[in-house]
Amino acid sequence: MIVFHTKSAVKEVIDRSSVATCKHCHSPIPESKSHNEEFCCHGCRTAFEMIHALELDNYYELLATSKQNSPSLRDNVKGDSYDLYDEADFQKEFCHPSGEQLMSCRLYVDNLSCYACVWLGERAVRSLAPENIDIKINLASGSALILYDPAKVKLSTMVRRLEQLGYPTSPMRQDANEQRRSLTQIGVAGFCFANLMLFAVTDYLDGGLEVEFRNFFNWISAGLATLCLLVAGRPFYQNAWLSLRRGMIHLDLPIFFAIFIAYIFSLYNTIRGQAGVYFDSLAAIIFLILVARYFQKMILTKHLRRSAFYNQGRHHYVRRLESDDTQTIIPLSQVKAGDRLRILAHHVLPARCRLSSDETELSSELVDGEPEWKTFRKGDELPAGFLLGELPADVEALEDGAKSFLARISAASERIQAARGQFTQLSETLGRWLVVVVLAIVAIQWFALRDLPMAEKMSRMVATLLITCPCTFGIGTPLVFARAFRLGYETGVVWNNQRAVETLAKIRHFFFDKTGTLTLPNAKAQLVYPSQADFALEADVAAGLREILSRVDEVSSHHVARGIAAWARGVKSQVEPVLKPDRAVIIKAVEVKGQGLSLETKLGLIKIGRAKFAIDNRTSSGMRLSSQVTAYVSLNGLGVAAFRFEEQAKPEAEALLKTLAKQGRKLTILSGDQSQAVERFTESMAAVGLSSFGKLSPVAKVAKLSHLNQSKEQTAMVGNGINDIAVLSKADLGIVVNQSSDWATEKADMILVNDLAALIPALSISRRARRALLSCFIYAISFNTLGIVLGTIGFISPVMAAILMPISSLIVFSLATVW
Repeated sequence: MIVFHTKSAVKEVIDRSSVATCKHCHSPIPESKSHNEEFCCHGCRTAFEMIHALELDNYYELLATSKQNSPSLRDNVKGDSYDLYDEADFQKEFCHPSGEQLMSCRLYVDNLSCYACVWLGERAVRSLAPENIDIKINLASGSALILYDPAKVKLSTMVRRLEQLGYPTSPMRQDANEQRRSLTQIGVAGFCFANLMLFAVTDYLDGGLEVEFRNFFNWISAGLATLCLLVAGRPFYQNAWLSLRRGMIHLDLPIFFAIFIAYIFSLYNTIRGQAGVYFDSLAAIIFLILVARYFQKMILTKHLRRSAFYNQGRHHYVRRLESDDTQTIIPLSQVKAGDRLRILAHHVLPARCRLSSDETELSSELVDGEPEWKTFRKGDELPAGFLLGELPADVEALEDGAKSFLARISAASERIQAARGQFTQLSETLGRWLVVVVLAIVAIQWFALRDLPMAEKMSRMVATLLITCPCTFGIGTPLVFARAFRLGYETGVVWNNQRAVETLAKIRHFFFDKTGTLTLPNAKAQLVYPSQADFALEADVAAGLREILSRVDEVSSHHVARGIAAWARGVKSQVEPVLKPDRAVIIKAVEVKGQGLSLETKLGLIKIGRAKFAIDNRTSSGMRLSSQVTAYVSLNGLGVAAFRFEEQAKPEAEALLKTLAKQGRKLTILSGDQSQAVERFTESMAAVGLSSFGKLSPVAKVAKLSHLNQSKEQTAMVGNGINDIAVLSKADLGIVVNQSSDWATEKADMILVNDLAALIPALSISRRARRALLSCFIYAISFNTLGIVLGTIGFISPVMAAILMPISSLIVFSLATVW
């Protein structure tokens, strides 16, 4: 155990009370952890040890003074793919040259609690290269400005350092000039509004002042209103002009006409020295709408920013073969035409390629849903997006990764995620129709009220335009979704689109994948035969076999191969290898779906998988077959080892299924595993009404989902692997768990970041969001209908309309954000 000697203030901060708390973030330590555990998660342990290693112990002293919790890495769900930050194409949107050698970079930094966090972040990053890094962190904006020498230090290294300390980081692509412009417009509108209210006292006193003073104040008000209209009202007349030029209906049209008519009418009365001046109402409208839109944009920007923390590291990787035949894992974006790539069995071809190895089989089921397999031979061109068969393949890329099939799929996925939901489309439709109706009513008023005095006619027209509030439709819907997105992050859910928020509460039938979704992803391999890792073989043969087993995950990504490889690497670190290096070479690998892996090596033929596949029945192996064994290993047909995998259900899985069953939802497991294993797992869950189906191919999962949903209920599929892609697309809602394949993540509508249990609060968020959306629609329709009627008959004055319109916006704002 490592003991860090720190100042007394530090000891006070990390002192443990009767309730075990984390030394770093002071959160309660889960009871499931060991009583001797001092940290709530691995991220906190890493951050704590790094702070002491960097001799930045004063951080805890500052933290104690500020009485703020330090951050942990539990919110940092991005993977370890930091090298993306060093790519020029990725940097160009947020990094800029500063001088001849330096680069200036702006980043978002999350989890900043107080100035102690700023102090720690700045010093930790500077310590990487004190002479080549200058960093300033702004606590208010949650941003960091970094000036560094890219020849001396990498940006990825600085990002990694911040995230290791518990500060998730993402590129800052927001246009600062646009933000400054918005704040300037709000400031001008607020200044004009405040002063206009003072000068409008002449109207409210109803002749209490002499005419000369009233006219003088009105002319000053006219000047302030002109400033407000030209500077702060710019978004309204720009949007109105573009709307008219393009022949489109924009929600700002009635707002622009209202403030413009109010301005002209008020200016006309000011020149005539008459009553009926509404400059203060004009400024109030502009100021309140600008403020509401600014906060709306900030909330949505925060969602996009937090979404970037999760999605920026999710990009595709491929295995590039170097000149010495070693493999380098690189991002797809770095692949150039002509690069040699190795594609593992049952993986997807990321781009157009030419086959360099012997013949292989490909299926187009992920592209067109057809499971038919086609044979391709050496030299043939391979189509992108096709699924590789049982053999790994060496290929030559025929196009750059940035232009590849997967890159296009990723771009299409982003467009789908940005698509508007049904409520948003409905709100825009209603808002546009409201604009048309109001403009038509005002036009009718102009001709129908020709017998009324001009002042009365203008008063009714302005009142109708002012009280009508199409922004009640435009403001409420995005704010509801923004709050749903924020609540989702707080509970461990990433909503990839608005449709997910709308649909989740309506789901009546949940389908689940088993392995990696309801079970822990990394099952641990245990050697059950023989008792020792020498396999009852000669020392050099046993060492060669261990070496080969430690590398099987290079030719197969199956969880059995990964588990055995991890076991073998652990044994190798404890056993002195006794072998000739050239004997541990995999010459050829064949993966037989549903059966196992066959390896041609210099030691002989090694098979890993089911008993009937791995062990030659004609050879007496002396190995007893057992239902407890998951995978057998044979050498030249002779069984030499048997492994058991401890596949454990996720701690929250059973509680989740029981809760969903109590809510009256149907539950079904669709798995590719053997039927017996799926049935045993289903029985262990003890959830009422839980049914299961095993040994299903990706196409069979889609067919089973369709067959079980004859009543056309809303369905959701929860999965994690590439074999779930088709059924994720088929279901009304696709949900993936953390650490899912990139393809599955891109097809998903929702991501459960931390654990499955987040699905329950997500259902609550969806229900509450739908109620809030309906409340906003009902209020907006009621208010605007009543307002149009009252304005048309002259029951309300323009002043009252100008007061009621922003109040209605504030009510919608409240309905959309407080639920």
